[in-house]
Amino acid sequence: MIQLKSKRTQEKLNSPRFFGVQREGMKSFTGPVELLIGYDIENGNVKNLSFQGDLESWLRVCLEAWGEMVEGKAVERMDQISLKEAEAYLRDRNSELSIEGLTSNEEILFRSIIGWAKTYVPQKDVSSYLYSPTLGPFRNLKLSEKIREMKYFLSSEEVFSLYGQLRLPELVDVEDLTVYIDCPYSSEGERALFEKLHNLGVEVFREEDLNFIPEG
Repeated sequence: MIQLKSKRTQEKLNSPRFFGVQREGMKSFTGPVELLIGYDIENGNVKNLSFQGDLESWLRVCLEAWGEMVEGKAVERMDQISLKEAEAYLRDRNSELSIEGLTSNEEILFRSIIGWAKTYVPQKDVSSYLYSPTLGPFRNLKLSEKIREMKYFLSSEEVFSLYGQLRLPELVDVEDLTVYIDCPYSSEGERALFEKLHNLGVEVFREEDLNFIPEG
């Protein structure tokens, strides 16, 4: 049986900061628990995080802890926090567990939720991407310009629609016409999706020699 042991867990349970905050455009978790999430992105950082859902107490307080650990931080950090770190954050003393009875099953659920949460894109931040012909050929851009345009492309409505509920692709690096992208690539379906992404990039940037390399 999972038990909340610390005063901090009781405080988060009784006086939540993120749960119960209603907002438009919240996204529904596709896993085994009923959970909605919403947040804004400001200069690449998480802002105004909110949850809705009837969850077990341990998960509510751990998500509250996670929220405090990612609020105001870069979106990239969202899926880098473990359940153990959230539990440690909730301790009154470092030597005493804040929650007893957590197992690998809870870790798997927690990781699936925060990984899914990172795929949420605030609707106001999603727009279509069109490479401007005034920039000239993509191959002739400076490295900083290539990175900027590729980031705009990967956060576009077209890519968001393509990947749906999956983790969105993230730019790793650009070398000439080779683009390294962190994205789902383990299953046959994910590899086919990456091929569609590559074809879309070739079409958008009008570069037949553009090469996408999956990483991660």
